[in-house]
Amino acid sequence: MKNKIVMILGIGIVLLVVLVPLLSKHSYSKAVSRSFSRKQSNYLASEVRSDETARARRGTVLSVIAPMTKAVASNPVNVVSRKLIKNAVLTLEVKDCVKTKENLVALVEKRKGTILNAQIDEALESPKNGSVVFKILPSELESILRDVRRLGRVRYESMGVEDVTETYVDLQTRLKSQRSVRDRFVAILNDKAHQVKDIVEIEKELARVDVEIEALEGRIKYLDSQIDLSTVTVNFSEEQVNLLSALDLGEKFREAVRTAAVTSVNAVYAIIVLIGLVIPFGIAAGLIWLAVIVIKKMRGKK
Repeated sequence: MKNKIVMILGIGIVLLVVLVPLLSKHSYSKAVSRSFSRKQSNYLASEVRSDETARARRGTVLSVIAPMTKAVASNPVNVVSRKLIKNAVLTLEVKDCVKTKENLVALVEKRKGTILNAQIDEALESPKNGSVVFKILPSELESILRDVRRLGRVRYESMGVEDVTETYVDLQTRLKSQRSVRDRFVAILNDKAHQVKDIVEIEKELARVDVEIEALEGRIKYLDSQIDLSTVTVNFSEEQVNLLSALDLGEKFREAVRTAAVTSVNAVYAIIVLIGLVIPFGIAAGLIWLAVIVIKKMRGKK
């Protein structure tokens, strides 16, 4: 009986030793799970609140940007097309300068161009030559150059293109700024300037700004004239005539006589020099020969 009681107590103790840790581990796991769930819920709630705050901020930013976007859309930036200056230079060899000049003028007038200069030089010491300078629309440049090439033999041709877009935009910006300054000075002069000293100072500044505006307008106008119309320079000269047909026969004959005379004099001079070199050697050779003969005769007598 005592043995059974001891056995039962031993089994109970073993069960307690085994089950207590298991139960405590299970409770700990539940507590950890509840804690993790609580933290996760708090994290998700904070994320939701952060997202809502971010949405609210984005809505505020969009509400501020929208009017600015509308303002920019209502005032688009002006896009400036490329500003190009095209010029060309040609040199022709022609048969008749007068006729070539007339043909060039007719070509320019046919294409609504403007003649800037047309001249012919008839100097006696050089072939007859001339030049024509004209303005033409850039769209007509290639076609009129083809027609000009047909008027003679092309000896030289050059065409240049200069991009002045950056300079043009800079001048326009500076002009707009100076006009704005002038408007402010005028407003001050009309509304706030009451003393003579102030009026004099403002008028002085207005005069300075007006000079700047006139200079900028002049440069822009010049660029416009260069951009809107291309400048073409055509130089031409008559063909070189054959030398034999161009020289006067009498002059040619006299030149030939002079050349022959000079050649003859040079030949005679060369002969005299040669004779002067040969004679000393001849005399020396003769003396040696004579001495040999005399010596031979003297030996023969003995």
